[in-house]
Amino acid sequence: DVADGSLKYFLEFHKKDIQTHFPKFRPNHSRINTAYMVYCKGDLAGLLLGFDNGDGVLEIQLDYTILSHRDCSVGKFIYSELPLFGIYEVFYAMELSQEHIDYLLRMGFVQNGEIYTKNLKTSRDL
Repeated sequence: DVADGSLKYFLEFHKKDIQTHFPKFRPNHSRINTAYMVYCKGDLAGLLLGFDNGDGVLEIQLDYTILSHRDCSVGKFIYSELPLFGIYEVFYAMELSQEHIDYLLRMGFVQNGEIYTKNLKTSRDL
């Protein structure tokens, strides 16, 4: 739920670091109707926010993991599980930091101009 209190707290607590990596991200953006949160030992380690248009495609607005978990394991987990929720493709169409672009390329995203996409039908192979 995008209105979840722990989600709002997490976004506020990590606001500065989020803005470093996602300079255009705004938590009240109208293109956010879906939230996936990953917990590790009871703590929120990462989250994925986006717009699910209902046809198996998720437009990502934020894919953020706290510093202590930035070994790509949270991202690999989230992307491998999305097909269970009917999401088979994800994409970014926003300005990103170079560090995040490098992460996307390591995660198997493909760049097409300003858009980065990933087909999840084979994401369990990560």
